[in-house]
Amino acid sequence: MPNKISHSIKIKHSHGAWLSIICGIHCLLMPFVVTLLPLAGSSFFINPMFEITLVVLSAMVSGLIVFRDAKKYHGNYKLLLLIVAGFALILSSHFVFDRQSIIISLMGPVMVLTALYFNWQLHKKYHVH
Repeated sequence: MPNKISHSIKIKHSHGAWLSIICGIHCLLMPFVVTLLPLAGSSFFINPMFEITLVVLSAMVSGLIVFRDAKKYHGNYKLLLLIVAGFALILSSHFVFDRQSIIISLMGPVMVLTALYFNWQLHKKYHVH
């Protein structure tokens, strides 16, 4: 048993060290990113291909997370429907309604975040670290 506990402590220390390194890099780079962001924002973030790629990648990652947790831990597949509906609203607000409907633009991300929040709560409830 002590060996298992010491291994767990080593893993937590390793994660803490990596988080500290990432935090340091983030703090060093942010002044440069903030300075260059207006230049990048003028063309890169407005590009429709960038938006499609970002939405598709986000949908894939969040869908896989919820699917894996539903299959392995909590069995609530309804959260996947909420994610699909949320991303459908996000895509329709960008390409069907041409960003004119602020309500549709806001409902999609709220639905996705709600699904991810409930998945996180269920994950914590059924999976003990």
